[in-house]
Amino acid sequence: MILFIDDELRSMGSFIEELRFSYDVTFKDNIDSGWEFLTKNYDKVELIIVDMMMPLGDQFKDRFKETNGGLRTGHYFYKKVREKYSFLPIILFTNFSVDDELEKIIDKDKKSMFLHKPDWLPHELVEKIQGFIS
Repeated sequence: MILFIDDELRSMGSFIEELRFSYDVTFKDNIDSGWEFLTKNYDKVELIIVDMMMPLGDQFKDRFKETNGGLRTGHYFYKKVREKYSFLPIILFTNFSVDDELEKIIDKDKKSMFLHKPDWLPHELVEKIQGFIS
């Protein structure tokens, strides 16, 4: 199963539809429901796709500075996943570029990758994921 977390369902709909031809996909539109789902279903999740920029929600409201007011919520989520579920592959999927620090971390982590949303069509994302988690 793929856990897809993004606060913009309308713009992600075509990606989710395309993924559902090959995978069971659970979509969560906020970081709180994404984390809650993950903690209850981590053993069923094959891959997490998370947006970088999202509202902090209740889960990370005390991390305003670390998440740069929500601009790096996905990065903080990534860190929490690595602390608790280091075995899970994760894709940071965003419209914006990543800073050098995060790029270095992602490059060293063979179970993660950064993808720039505008560079991918839905079918290309599915092909990338097939190669990544196979």
